[in-house]
Parts: sequence; structure tokens; C-alpha cells
Amino acid sequence: MPLPDSPWHRPARALLLAWLRMWFRLRVTGVEHLPASGAFLIVANHTSHLDSLALLAAVGRRRGDLVFPAARDYFFSGRRLGGLAARMLPLLPFEREGHIGALKQNLRRLEACRATGHILVLFPEGTRSATGELQPFKDGLSFFGGRLRVPVVPCWIDGTFRALPRGAGWPRPGRLRVAFGLPVPLAGDGGAALAAAVRRAMFELRERLP
Repeated sequence: MPLPDSPWHRPARALLLAWLRMWFRLRVTGVEHLPASGAFLIVANHTSHLDSLALLAAVGRRRGDLVFPAARDYFFSGRRLGGLAARMLPLLPFEREGHIGALKQNLRRLEACRATGHILVLFPEGTRSATGELQPFKDGLSFFGGRLRVPVVPCWIDGTFRALPRGAGWPRPGRLRVAFGLPVPLAGDGGAALAAAVRRAMFELRERLP
């Protein structure tokens, strides 16, 4: 489970989200597609460190249920920036190794979050895109999506790459947009078919952005 908040983390997070809305004129569409209760999975594109903050601001009243699986070797290894992010954001330690033991450990952590009704966020590209374009998906969505058996909500985040791409030191003001789509139906055991359907839905969201 994510690390518990200290007394100052929640107000600091609230200030961050207020700054995000004001500095970037955040616009959110499709919130009505998010399940009102219970666990589900948000699958979003990933181009910037701002993506997680944008999602925190976008989900509304269920913000406290959001969990971001994050690389344990970076965010939970004592590095200053990673450690601060792990305290400020609801991050879940995730193993980046691709062997079956790491996958099973990650699945157990996700199942524990599912049992407590959390909203799980997956960035299926595995890391931030260096170009702003959607990169090929790693195997995580295929592996976890079919096994968790929860609603899978596609999401497209626009504007974060322009505001804070990889290597940038400070975000530039602009407009951010977060669009949620209808949950993608699970067919059979999920797997590759689920990942392909989610990818198509994400492209459709991008094309319909206002």
C-alpha cells in the first residue's frame, strides 16, 4: 500500500493541485465514465512528471482512492526527488524486473489495492515518452488487466509534454486536458486483446479532444 501521509503532506498536495489548475487551466472531460465506487483501472499515456498531478486533479471526489504504481528502485531507494514524490503522491512500490517473481509480487500488491477499492493507474508505456507520441505498450497491461478483472478506463492526457517534457527543469504555463473514456469491455482473459482495445480507445480520445 502507499506510504501514509504526514500532517503536512495533504495540505501541500492541495496547494500543488490548486497551482496546477491555475497555472495550466486544466480542463477535464468524461468524469461521468469513472465508476462511482469500487476498484478500477485508469490507463493513460505518459509524457511528463505532471501526468500524475493532472490525474489527481481530474478524478474529483475519489482523489483519495488513487494509487500510482511506481518503480521501487527509483522512488523508494532513498533518492531525494523520488522520496519526496513517494511522500507527496500515493505511490505503490513496483518492481521493474520482468521476471515472473517480480510480476507476481506486483500482482499481489495490485490485488491488495483492489480489495480496498482503490483506483489503480497504469502508464502502459512504462516510462515517459521522449517525443510526446504514444509509445509501444509494455506487457504490464496485458498481464495485470486480465487478472485483476476490474473496469478498465482509458484516459488521454494532453499538454503535459509541452509544459514539462523529459529533461526540462521548470514547467511552462499552458493548457492541460484530461479526457476519460468509457470502460473497455473485458473479453476472455484480457491479455493482448485488452491492451489493443485500450490503445484504440486512447487514440479515439485524443482525436476527440476539444
